[in-house]
Amino acid sequence: MALSEGFKNKKNIAYLVGGIVAIVVVFVGISVFTHRQVSIASDVKASFSGYNGRGNADYNSEKIDKKITSLYAKRSGLSEYQVQQVLSDSAYVQSLPSNKQDKALDVVGWNKELSIGFDHYSDLKNGETVKFSVSNGDDKDNPVKEITKKYKVSGLKKVKTVSTQKYLGTVKTSFTGFNGKGVVQIDSSNKMFDGQNVKVKHNGKLSNGDKITLNLKDAFPDREGKAWSGKKSIEVTVSGLEDLSKIANIDEVKGLLDGMAKDDADQSTENSFNDASYTATFVSMYAQKDESNSLFDYYDDDASDYVTVNESSDEEISDEDSNSSKVKVIGLYKKESTDDSEDTEYEEATLEGITLKDNKLNVADVNTDSSGNISSDYSGDSVSSIQHNLAADGVKLR
Repeated sequence: MALSEGFKNKKNIAYLVGGIVAIVVVFVGISVFTHRQVSIASDVKASFSGYNGRGNADYNSEKIDKKITSLYAKRSGLSEYQVQQVLSDSAYVQSLPSNKQDKALDVVGWNKELSIGFDHYSDLKNGETVKFSVSNGDDKDNPVKEITKKYKVSGLKKVKTVSTQKYLGTVKTSFTGFNGKGVVQIDSSNKMFDGQNVKVKHNGKLSNGDKITLNLKDAFPDREGKAWSGKKSIEVTVSGLEDLSKIANIDEVKGLLDGMAKDDADQSTENSFNDASYTATFVSMYAQKDESNSLFDYYDDDASDYVTVNESSDEEISDEDSNSSKVKVIGLYKKESTDDSEDTEYEEATLEGITLKDNKLNVADVNTDSSGNISSDYSGDSVSSIQHNLAADGVKLR
């Protein structure tokens, strides 16, 4: 009888221990389940859009945000609405009951730790691999599990390749001025180039044979679905500038200037009150820009290195209508008097509007009375200073 009761007591103790263990296991299991980290990998859906080489990656962020909100709510004991309010404004925490504020602060901390997204979002190509990752800052208490998931980019549209050559073929150049002081003009019949500013090194000091590069890359902007192929610049050789050092009929022009200077000296002799006589002696001769010549608007040592592309016109301008090759020629003369009381003067004999073509100055149609003038603005200046200034503004012919 005593043995039977002892056996029953031992059996009851075993049942009791087993029950306690079971209860502990259940509680541990509930705790582990409640605090386990959950992967959202199966919820993520990646998508790709755009053109091959310029593709973009995206994912179903709205659904993922809702999933994460749900995980935060389950772990913290807050409602999903409360979690949303906490994440949108951390000050909302203070409006919660005191027993929920610590949990709300946990939610704020978890969310700050969380980083979600692709390693590359743009400029994607079909066939390449992108990684989608979720990082929680290695926080084991964060309900969102860290993951890395790879996706192969696909479905991007084909890019249309367009050659730049046919567009660059519409760009035309012309050169004005003198050899050594040339200026480039750029025109195009295609409006895509109109108004483009192109840098041209040494513009205003160009010589025949110089190579210049016109960089027109700004006229070829990136466009969705289109890729440019080929160069975006052209190389041009300077040509067509008149070389004043090779003018064939300088003597003919000088003869006209000599005549103008002599006529002025004779007039001074005729008008003299003390019977003094005057002579004009040739010193030097120069060609300069014709101030009334629109072609030389940008002809100068200070010509801008930036040239604006103009929209070309189909209307041709005849040689008769254009003064693009017209220059003025200046002869410097020393004017002296037999009257020792008068100072020696240096004067300019100038002919304007002379056409320069094929290395020849066309003086046949020049009227010295209407196109020529005499000026004496250099009294007191040294002859070397006068010559320097004339050469700086043009080209010395003789």
